[in-house]
Amino acid sequence: PALFVSPDNTFRTSLFMMWLRVRPVFLWRLSLPTRPKFYSNKDWRKMLEAADGLKLLSLKGRAEMLQELKDVVSDSRQYGIKIDADNIASATAFWKGAPVLVLNNRVPESDVVLAAVWELYEINFRLELVLLDRELIPEPIGED
Repeated sequence: PALFVSPDNTFRTSLFMMWLRVRPVFLWRLSLPTRPKFYSNKDWRKMLEAADGLKLLSLKGRAEMLQELKDVVSDSRQYGIKIDADNIASATAFWKGAPVLVLNNRVPESDVVLAAVWELYEINFRLELVLLDRELIPEPIGED
């Protein structure tokens, strides 16, 4: 887990914590029967950077991805997910119902990092299967 989040890499720690903050929104979104929107790895990173206020992106790219994330977060409020779309970085990060805290820019506990990274791999695998399924068995067209 230290490969992804290490004490001397506050950037990765910030991205990891932002993922934990928005995780409930995206898991909810993936559970909907409608087709989820798929993002490239680059878009995910831009979205997490923008929400955390990191200034590594061009202003245009940052603004676009921040708006995309705000739209998804806003849609989830009607389903009980309470994250302020205008201040996503202030949301508490949770893992398995317990708050995850970063003190002095230190890494969260390694078991949390390992479990969250493993979950991301599982989600990615499931999404790839869904994409393959949709390519092989397209949705019917018309009223049949």
